[in-house]
Amino acid sequence: MDTLYHYTTIDALLNMVKTDSQLHFWATRYDYLNDGEELKKGIEVLNSIIPKIEKEFNTEEAKKISGYITELGNKLEKYYKSGNAGFYVISLSEEADSLPMWRMYGNDCNGIAIGLDFDTVYHEYDKTEIVGKEKFREVSYEGDKNIEHTIKSIYELWKTLEVQEGMELANEYANIVNLLCIYIKSHHFAYEKEWRVALYDWDIKPDDIDEKYYRPIRFRNKNGIIIPYKEISLTTNAIKSITLGPGYDLNRSEASLKMFLKSKNIDTDKVKITQSNVPYYP
Repeated sequence: MDTLYHYTTIDALLNMVKTDSQLHFWATRYDYLNDGEELKKGIEVLNSIIPKIEKEFNTEEAKKISGYITELGNKLEKYYKSGNAGFYVISLSEEADSLPMWRMYGNDCNGIAIGLDFDTVYHEYDKTEIVGKEKFREVSYEGDKNIEHTIKSIYELWKTLEVQEGMELANEYANIVNLLCIYIKSHHFAYEKEWRVALYDWDIKPDDIDEKYYRPIRFRNKNGIIIPYKEISLTTNAIKSITLGPGYDLNRSEASLKMFLKSKNIDTDKVKITQSNVPYYP
């Protein structure tokens, strides 16, 4: 796999591409995404797997870890609802030309799919920090064996950290469980084959936090609802292609799209513009 796709609207593209050689993605706060079980599903899956792994390890340490992770998972949603922090998400897909994706995210087949170079995205967002930095990972869907493997690795990690005590150790596990829950979704969304960039950040900057550790919050309107989001940037050199949805007239749209890209200093010789092959007419 060398390309991931971001399904969106033409209006969004016009706002995303500036003259600073950056794509300015709108990372939506997790509880305003289209999946009504965001975070909840991750916590549910986590809690269903933990007893099985605890039994497999069958040690006092394992029981201690299980209790901590379960308690932390159950507190996460309540914390994000009442606290002043949360995850902001950009969704990408392995699917290059999918009718369900066009219908759901591509303005009912009148949008676009931006093809992004996988390696560029990976190297831009593969950070180790949590607060104020992005993390890029593949989404797992309930029933995926990789989830169990990841949780097992938490138990193994505990052994290497057992010499640490107190808040430092607690923070290690809070970070891991945070990330795990936001990258688990319901099997109903498995068709999306999603990868996501997630930013864990304060909603409103606390007075005692330095500006460099905070991304300003912004707001947009969607169907009469105020949606909180944060801008996450990626070099425009990552753009490999733009696919026009099934509802577009390629002959009319291609010329103006190229003009727009050129006006933003993007080399159109390096961006392949195509029409969706889905035989659907909205």
